[in-house]
Amino acid sequence: MTAVNVITSWQELRVTSSARRLVERFYEAWNAADEDAARAILHTDVVFQASRGAPRTGHESFFAYMRAIHTVLGECACTIDEMVATAERAAVKVTLTAVHRGVFLGVPPTGRKLHWPGSAFFSMDEQRITKIRLLGDIDALKKQLGEELRPFSRPPPPPPAAPLPTSKTGAGGMRRIAIRAAAGRVTFVDVDAIDWIEAAENYVHIHVGPTVHLLHAPIGTLEKALDPAAFIRVHRSAIVRTARIGELRAIRHGEYEIRLTCGARVRSSRTYHEAIKALAWNPF
Repeated sequence: MTAVNVITSWQELRVTSSARRLVERFYEAWNAADEDAARAILHTDVVFQASRGAPRTGHESFFAYMRAIHTVLGECACTIDEMVATAERAAVKVTLTAVHRGVFLGVPPTGRKLHWPGSAFFSMDEQRITKIRLLGDIDALKKQLGEELRPFSRPPPPPPAAPLPTSKTGAGGMRRIAIRAAAGRVTFVDVDAIDWIEAAENYVHIHVGPTVHLLHAPIGTLEKALDPAAFIRVHRSAIVRTARIGELRAIRHGEYEIRLTCGARVRSSRTYHEAIKALAWNPF
């Protein structure tokens, strides 16, 4: 082996080690729910795709997901089982463990320990992770949840939060949304404070600044209760407040990256292309 080959191999090894360390730091940040640590290794425009739902773009959108998962899955942690890395990509097999403390995949909390396998694929430059794609074994997890609940009588899912008198729908849509939680507690969310809404099966995540509220209601049902002049459906799994839209970036084939003033980034689908395009129209 020539000296040049030795130097090249050493450089490749160093870069690959750097990529591996970025992935390790990502899971350290995830396990600790450490947003500052995650911010240091994630590209500003990082694209994150979970096993379910639409892709997320940017720090705030990823952090909202991380907060939501750590809320319903206590002690959520990922252990790296295997990793293969090159200078710009990495593939990882992981085992996820958690305690079921909130409604997850439509199943009420059981307090039981969960564990399931998954894979993740990372793209990166030399210093930041630019793209993350997760593939968790959702079917195995659903089966595990079902097996945990089989000895018991599974309670029916709670009904969608019915608006209380102060939350009635008027000509301009709902003013407040009642979020029913455990122990009979009800939290009210002012509709004017909502940034965007994300579907999660028969639930929705309501994003209000850094806070994410979980409401048992299909996104289509909630959409009908909102003021169409204030909110716009941009994806089958996403609604955004039009006043929060700070920038539209065309991606391809009628899709947009919608950058909100709160920092979140939501990707639209072609189905809603015309409605989104109309937002950029001026009467002059």
